Amino acid sequence: MPRLVLVESNLLSRPLNKPLLERYSQPRDQFFFRPIQTAVAYVVSASSAAQTYIDYSKLLDLAPQGYNNAAAIDEAAKVFSNSDLDTVIREDAKELPDLVSALEERGSKVFLFEMPLPEKIAASHWAEVTRSAAHDAVRQDHWLQLRYPTEELRFTDHAHLDERSAFIVAQSIKRAIEQPPSEKASGVE
Repeated sequence: MPRLVLVESNLLSRPLNKPLLERYSQPRDQFFFRPIQTAVAYVVSASSAAQTYIDYSKLLDLAPQGYNNAAAIDEAAKVFSNSDLDTVIREDAKELPDLVSALEERGSKVFLFEMPLPEKIAASHWAEVTRSAAHDAVRQDHWLQLRYPTEELRFTDHAHLDERSAFIVAQSIKRAIEQPPSEKASGVE
């Protein structure tokens, strides 16, 4: 099991893929024979070592790009504002505490966070119901308090961050994870 599990809480309107969950909840050696695992691990580590290091912090030296995404954001905001998935979202959110507990029992630390969305999407009925249901379901000490300059974020479409913005949010996630537990719960930075 991974020591750290990060859960993006924005998507609670998709059904749980139980066959996938069951498959990967089994011990790993049921899927691969040890020699195959070793060979795969060697190939992956060898190819990773050969890759060139990329300094993503240089992205911050670039000015934020503009995208012609206003129509996509407006259309998505209409769809999300007329969402009738409240029941599905709330039912999915009710499963979160059990999933968090199951992961923690297996040795993982679990944190939830909200990815940023364009303002019109974040204010939609779908986003508000999702946010409320997720926060009601999971204790506050499991939530990362992300802080980032919203004016610097850019979206390539109605919901996806561009590379520079993704790096800004990734840095925010890293800072939030590194905060002492008492500061996480209180939202202190």
